[in-house]
Amino acid sequence: MLSLALNSLQFSARFLNTADILQLAEFCITCNDFFELVEKQTVSENTAREILQARPSAVPPDNKIVVGFETDKQLVAVVELLQDYPQQNTWFVGLLLLLPEYRCSGYGTHGFADLSYLHL
Repeated sequence: MLSLALNSLQFSARFLNTADILQLAEFCITCNDFFELVEKQTVSENTAREILQARPSAVPPDNKIVVGFETDKQLVAVVELLQDYPQQNTWFVGLLLLLPEYRCSGYGTHGFADLSYLHL
């Protein structure tokens, strides 16, 4: 786990997996505006599972990483990364999503920049 401080808020970052499905599902429900606007769908019980598991067929399961950022044990941001996609030595950002109240505040920019500290 990685601890980050930004504008007096303390964040921790950790890799998410299927044990985090319920917490990720709650996060997705809160971010339903994104899924309706971008994905043209409402959040379903499969949305969290898709974030954790869906990937292009050329990407091995171990090359998909989902990182969650938390503050006060609440998931506030999720980043989905694909390693070596679409080519070797390239990281592809499939999703960078923050809770509505954390958007447009610099948290996404700084959190994304701090991903390098996770030693991916």
